[in-house]
Amino acid sequence: MVARLLHGAGASAVSYGLSIVSNLLLLPLYLRFWSVSVYGEWMALYSAVNYLANLDFGLTFASINSATIAYARGDIRGFKRIQGTTWTISVLIALAGSVAVVALSIAYFHMNEWLGLRVMNQSEARVVFCCLAISFLINIPGRQLISVYIAIGEYARYQWMYNAIAVCSLAFTAIALAFGSPPRILAVVIVSAGVLSIAVSMVLLYRRDPRLIPRFRDADWETARSLGAPTGQVGLAMLATALTLQGPVIILSRALGGPAVALFTTTRTIANVIHGTVLLVRAPLRPELAAASADPNKDSLRRLFRIEVSIETVTAISLAAVLWSVGGWLITVWSHHRIAPDPRLLHFMLALAVLDAFLQALASTGWATNKIQGVSIGQMLSAITSVTLAALLVGRFGPTAIPIAGIALMVVVMAPFAVRNACKETDLPFRFVLTRLLLPFAAMIGCAAFLSVSVSPLLSPVLLFSGSILVAGWIFLTASDRLAIRNRILS
Repeated sequence: MVARLLHGAGASAVSYGLSIVSNLLLLPLYLRFWSVSVYGEWMALYSAVNYLANLDFGLTFASINSATIAYARGDIRGFKRIQGTTWTISVLIALAGSVAVVALSIAYFHMNEWLGLRVMNQSEARVVFCCLAISFLINIPGRQLISVYIAIGEYARYQWMYNAIAVCSLAFTAIALAFGSPPRILAVVIVSAGVLSIAVSMVLLYRRDPRLIPRFRDADWETARSLGAPTGQVGLAMLATALTLQGPVIILSRALGGPAVALFTTTRTIANVIHGTVLLVRAPLRPELAAASADPNKDSLRRLFRIEVSIETVTAISLAAVLWSVGGWLITVWSHHRIAPDPRLLHFMLALAVLDAFLQALASTGWATNKIQGVSIGQMLSAITSVTLAALLVGRFGPTAIPIAGIALMVVVMAPFAVRNACKETDLPFRFVLTRLLLPFAAMIGCAAFLSVSVSPLLSPVLLFSGSILVAGWIFLTASDRLAIRNRILS
């Protein structure tokens, strides 16, 4: 499991790096062969259809967890029913969505007026809009197809296939731009690359094991109904995340204008490094938790849960200590001295990121087993109330009102749901969660705040990382956990 976890985390890190590299490489290519106006209109059309990628409303996420549990139990028939059902639904979503997009674009297309397009004519904008929309829609069954590797315990293979598809898409885009392709040709290339990736994935799955190919005849109505509840819960959490991301931007734009939005989004990007790094461990560990939940003996599940909480807490707090010291400098350099950092906003955003990472770690078992009804409700309630509170406080505290409201509502609203989920899904008593998880976490946060203001910026991250390792090793983990980890390292 440790080897799979490290391999999966490494593959996820490569994916994270590829997204950064692609953004760095493609922008100069776009601006070399296209004018700034054409590039801006291309990005406007791209953004207009971007949300179609989430049209499955969490179906892929929920089905992966259910398929992983069925495969771990040895229920191959159940595994095939889940796979066939979700594959059928995904294909129907892609086909229906594509037909609807094409029909609406032909019968009723005013995208030039809605987005203020001036360089692209209506015909070209229609082709770009349709092709980009179809590329996002066919990505839904494409993700579902390769996600079978997660269900059978090969997360790293899934991530490497995802990375290979991303590299091919980047290469096709770069080659098309190098040949001077206009937007409509590039859009056709992108949708063709998506279709090709599905065909190649089918071939690789067949060579791996023909039984892994999804079949329409395995679709089952009862299975679809059983996936309805977890899919809706994941979809609710997705809506809460979208509200948390977009709501503050709208509030700041209306109340304080563009400069406040620029400061907030830049600072949030720096703080989100914590989320991106923590996900490198959380993503490959989730199928391990799902597989462990299939065992009636919960010992391995509880051990994995405690290890995850330990790793994510140490990572989040250590990164926050580093960014606490250098985050302002990063904002200044990144913006070419055009955005003046706000230390108070940065520090509150880092605290919010650490708290969110800890609460998501507490709810990780529920996320892996499709039992997040309370967590999704708590997340939505927290998002709505925090945005409302931020709107009331923004006049007094400025952009800092956003993280202040977020922290307050996470503690009051979200934390009880996450703690309850941790106790229920891992069979841990509340006393253990309180004394071995919550109180140590609070002590680590207090220690981090003390070191950040009393020790030099270079020394505090080192001391905090060392202290966090000790806390995680001697308080979060039990004696049997420490013995198992020590034996694994020695062997």
